[in-house]
Amino acid sequence: MENCPDCGELLGDAVELCIYCRYGFKCRRVISNDEYMKQRNQQLEHQ
Repeated sequence: MENCPDCGELLGDAVELCIYCRYGFKCRRVISNDEYMKQRNQQLEHQ
């Protein structure tokens, strides 16, 4: 378990995006709505 560096929420080890504040662990920043939707659409296309 680890805490989100932006909001402090306790999250699982494999989490890539905080569900509370949208902090992206790969890019190390909060991502915008547009970035989130783009990533989400790409994930859905690959399923």
